[in-house]
Amino acid sequence: MLSKREFKQSFDTKDQTSALLKLGEYNRDVERQLALAEKQTALGRNLTPSEVREVASNFLQRLGLHPDQMPVLRPNADKTAKLDFAEKRQAWKDRYDRFFEDFLGTQEVGVDPATWTTLYKPNDPLDAWQAAYRIIDGEVPASIKKTWQQAFEDYLEVNKQDKRRNPHKQKTFEAKTRRLFEKFAMFVGGLDKPLEEIDRQQARAFLNSYREVPKPAQEGTIGRYSSSLGAVFNFARQEYQDPNIKNPFEGLRKMSLEHENALGRRSFLPSELAA
Repeated sequence: MLSKREFKQSFDTKDQTSALLKLGEYNRDVERQLALAEKQTALGRNLTPSEVREVASNFLQRLGLHPDQMPVLRPNADKTAKLDFAEKRQAWKDRYDRFFEDFLGTQEVGVDPATWTTLYKPNDPLDAWQAAYRIIDGEVPASIKKTWQQAFEDYLEVNKQDKRRNPHKQKTFEAKTRRLFEKFAMFVGGLDKPLEEIDRQQARAFLNSYREVPKPAQEGTIGRYSSSLGAVFNFARQEYQDPNIKNPFEGLRKMSLEHENALGRRSFLPSELAA
């Protein structure tokens, strides 16, 4: 991600106080970049283009440069709001200028001996710096909002680390759970559906879709589905430190019906099993 040995930055000022303020902000940006690079190295595998875009989006969020974080001036803004917007816009520009200088540094591959012009890397979908630049430029959409797919993929990864199942059980669990998660995604509008746009009515309708068929599922099965899907929302609220993420499945299990169905079932008698 870094593709550089050192960080350099000119602050274009002779005022020591101003330079120190800009230095503090620049140091914070550098620390964010180093933390992200360490995280990528720890993954220990090549990323897919979609994962690279996700890394680039997270990188920009840490820098405060994601398009969704761009300062906006409201039409009815008063004088104070306009002054605040001007300061934020200048801070945004300063961060962007530093990013662009670092970005160019990662893309230089040499000099053309005939023209002495700088040569740059070709388009590479696995280059996180290029992905970040295209996101800022608006060429690649990347919303800050957490999607259902992102949440359940993170959930499966953390669950795998916590449970430490044997390989066979893990493979079986993940296959069954992924099918449920992807079926729910199609029900609510796709894998890229933002978590905050999934409401309680959609959650209830999804569970009811298992009841309103010629051969409805057992209420206990539907209850397990509800718990599995709700666990992703609870995980996301804690993992992303976002109290605004609600669990639309909370309280939707019909425990009394599950209990009644359980009482209506029993194990086979030995003679019945033999038959």
